Amino acid sequence: MNRTFKKNLLRKTFLTKAIANVLYRKEKKYLQKINQEVSIIRNSGLLDHHWYLQQYPDVLKSNFDPVEHYVQHGFKEGRNPNKYFDTNWYVLNNPDAAEKGINPLVHYILFGATLKVPTHPNNPLNSFITQEAEFAKNSNPLIQGLWNLVNGQEQTIKQTSETTYYSN
Repeated sequence: MNRTFKKNLLRKTFLTKAIANVLYRKEKKYLQKINQEVSIIRNSGLLDHHWYLQQYPDVLKSNFDPVEHYVQHGFKEGRNPNKYFDTNWYVLNNPDAAEKGINPLVHYILFGATLKVPTHPNNPLNSFITQEAEFAKNSNPLIQGLWNLVNGQEQTIKQTSETTYYSN
């Protein structure tokens, strides 16, 4: 092998490894985001499993977990997590959700519920959803901690043998 060929081969190998490393980090960050959103929605109780599977039988046939489906595919396809939350309508009326790249239901749980933002054009029970999201945010340490973090509130995580809780 001549010297030029060896150098070119080493450069290609280095670039291939560098590209693979960047792709791995992006994939890892994406999976972390997905896991966070799944956890937030699951803990909120605002995705109605039974209703979602009735409305979208393809999800039932695929044996996909409804929360994971909504986070990874459903909201992008304009599917609704329950009968009181219209994903497309929420995004149209809350463009900051799309601008921030946040799942609309997660956006509602972290921000919209506090602001009492409507979730559906004909939703007479918006206050019910707001109360459910507020309860989840205030009773779940993970959601409370994420809400504080997103809203710039300094927090200290304290760990006991049984409970993790956040203090400001």
